[in-house]
Amino acid sequence: ITGTINASFRFTDWLDLSYRMGVDSYVNDSYTYIAPGGAVNERYQNGRLSKSKVSYNYLTTNLMLNFHKTWGDFDIGALVGTSSEATERLTQVHWGYDFVTPGTISFANILQENKFFDDATSKKRLVGVYGEVRATWKNMIYLTVTGRNDWSSTLPVDNRSYFYPSVSGSFVFTELLPKNDVLTFGKIRGSWAQVGKDAD
Repeated sequence: ITGTINASFRFTDWLDLSYRMGVDSYVNDSYTYIAPGGAVNERYQNGRLSKSKVSYNYLTTNLMLNFHKTWGDFDIGALVGTSSEATERLTQVHWGYDFVTPGTISFANILQENKFFDDATSKKRLVGVYGEVRATWKNMIYLTVTGRNDWSSTLPVDNRSYFYPSVSGSFVFTELLPKNDVLTFGKIRGSWAQVGKDAD
């Protein structure tokens, strides 16, 4: 099952609120039987049996407030928001090899030392807040500043918060030059950013 739900509300022509929720969920059951003499691997020449189940659930949400307005030669845009991610994965694998009695397909027909069972649970949650400010002057000078802070369940409790910002700017210098056929558009651009990441 996978899908998203979107909702938005416009307060004015320069302010709106949007919300998005997405889900990705599946269950995978598998069964494998290799008859005696049917395996390439010599270890499994007397047969192999395995059953596995994987259950995966991923839920993400995003709430964002957008602002965009023009004052004279200035065009200003901004946004603030919060997002979350929740992941859960459950895995169970039961397998064994070397049937005691040929023709009996059962884990009970495998010696205990040749039977294996793996059970794993993985959970993770990430919550973040973010913001961005964009400013333009006469379609010539552009500036964008962003910042985000995340909290992750995979990091130590006393050090699970991390912040990462960015700033970028550009200058369209051809706006100051007389119109010509040699150089119709020229821009100088620079940016700096930090990237944050948690553990698996």
